[in-house]
Amino acid sequence: MQLRTDPVTLEVQWSKLISIVDEAEVSLLRTAFSAIVSEAYDFACSLFDGEGRSLVASSRGMPRFVATMPETMRAFLRAYPPDSLQPGDILVTNDPWICAGHLPDFVIASPIFREKRLVGYAVSMAHTTDIGGSLNWQGTREIFEEGLRVPV
Repeated sequence: MQLRTDPVTLEVQWSKLISIVDEAEVSLLRTAFSAIVSEAYDFACSLFDGEGRSLVASSRGMPRFVATMPETMRAFLRAYPPDSLQPGDILVTNDPWICAGHLPDFVIASPIFREKRLVGYAVSMAHTTDIGGSLNWQGTREIFEEGLRVPV
């Protein structure tokens, strides 16, 4: 079934989606303990539909985060099919092979439910300053030396 809408209604709905992720962005900036997030803007917020397809991303988010979020969502949904998710579930990973490339970048996805039906996901990715790895991260030879790894 294909829904049709007029251009004005579509623009109003699109603006609402952008407003939602931009408000999430402001909340993340205001609550971040990391100056890398609050001052360098090393993060991104996005909304995905119920099938894990990207809908909209925050205005100031890091492009590499926005670009890698869909692959991370696909990995989440392979491991945790939508019908297995419940209200209150949170999906978290920093797997460098499906995220942004190194362990300090965490992805958090929260399923959005409406009347017990999964309708989408609120997703954020942000850089953390310390995950327990070597202080000399340039000298690390294995991924395990970089710190805590949270696989999907």
